[in-house]
Amino acid sequence: MKKLIAILFVAVSMTSFGQNFNLNVSDASVYFHYVSEDTKGSLSGVTAKVNIDPSNLGASTVTGTADVTTLTTKNKTRDKHLQSADFFDAAKFPTMKFVSGEITKDGDGYKANGKLTIKETTKDVTFAVSEKDGVLRFKTTIFSEDYGVAVKKAREKSKVIIIVKIPVG
Repeated sequence: MKKLIAILFVAVSMTSFGQNFNLNVSDASVYFHYVSEDTKGSLSGVTAKVNIDPSNLGASTVTGTADVTTLTTKNKTRDKHLQSADFFDAAKFPTMKFVSGEITKDGDGYKANGKLTIKETTKDVTFAVSEKDGVLRFKTTIFSEDYGVAVKKAREKSKVIIIVKIPVG
């Protein structure tokens, strides 16, 4: 019925896309769309460190967490159920975590390949990274079934699109 998965990012400053940016941590959010249920929501409580140096991608990193207890779909009953042991078990696993491995150039943006941990499961994911109108954007697609969330659905029915937005100043 619902799912989401989120992640990441925020720091004091970074080098990205050839410019220096200060990230607006307090306005960073993770948005999700659980496709088969057409359920949308968000997470706040995002923390991270982002360092993308176009001249030295080998030294570039992206790490961060998202606070599962801030999950909202604008339906309090559903939100409480999503935070329960049936889904994210937020009492036991209050954060999701992303740690990048390789950062590569991709057209006008970048790709951040790394490990996403939700609950007790860690999987490889790739985020497309771009900057537009003063906002850093990270986008990926995962399957909540892969992380033990919504285990009563077939994997194909657990597709979640995740977008992390971090304003820069």
